[in-house]
Amino acid sequence: MKKTINLDGTLIEYQIHDQHEDGVDAPWLVCLPGLGCDLDLFKPLRPNLVKKFRLIEINHRGIGASSLATSEFSISDLADDVLKITDALAISTFSLLGISMGGFITQEILSKKNEGIKAAAILCSTGGGDQYFTFPFIKDEDIVKLHAIEKNVRAELSTATTTHPELKQNSPGIYEEIVSYRKNLEVPIETVLKQNHAAIDFMKKGVKLESIDLPIFVGHGENDRFVPVANAELLSRDLKAVEFKTYPKSDHFFFWEKGEGLSQDLSDFFMEYAK
Repeated sequence: MKKTINLDGTLIEYQIHDQHEDGVDAPWLVCLPGLGCDLDLFKPLRPNLVKKFRLIEINHRGIGASSLATSEFSISDLADDVLKITDALAISTFSLLGISMGGFITQEILSKKNEGIKAAAILCSTGGGDQYFTFPFIKDEDIVKLHAIEKNVRAELSTATTTHPELKQNSPGIYEEIVSYRKNLEVPIETVLKQNHAAIDFMKKGVKLESIDLPIFVGHGENDRFVPVANAELLSRDLKAVEFKTYPKSDHFFFWEKGEGLSQDLSDFFMEYAK
């Protein structure tokens, strides 16, 4: 069940998945979705992860029942929201799972706080700074044009451009799941634009990755047309990740395209390092 928490006047929506019996102290895993997406982005990963972890999934500002942002915000602000939530819920030890922009937020959190964080996984994401500046930013006018397209057509188009070209033919069920997710996604364009501004600012500056010292898993689709796989490989080296893995025949939505295998890899990783 989704709930909201008041953080100094800002409501943030979250959802906890806990299938463990009372008294079973399963590790916490904080899940951070990407740009323009809500917490149901973790749907393909839940079935495996909930077997061994308690999941807390967060809707960032302006998503779902979370308060609309009245002004611009930064990735650092979103990271602060996450830390305030874990503090308010008395979650003192946890691990992090960030998808795309959620990977930016994960890096920000790790640059602010290491105490109590056991491990982190960063998926289809990149670091920031000149060394990562290898692909064009999303322009506001492109976001506006996309949102002007009829919703069902937009869902199909967005899915086709973020999944492997063979997915629709080879795995039509998974393809239609992603299309359905996008059709049901309700995110104000103002929120998407503000998130995009925050993401661009992060990609220009980044954080000091050398200060981060804990187990990291970096995963990426081999055919990602949005964030080059070379960026993930560089991020993995800069973070001294204990595991870097690419997934064949998958694009930016590789976490859904390869959800079953990836979720098992994540479960194994977190069970080793997040106990």
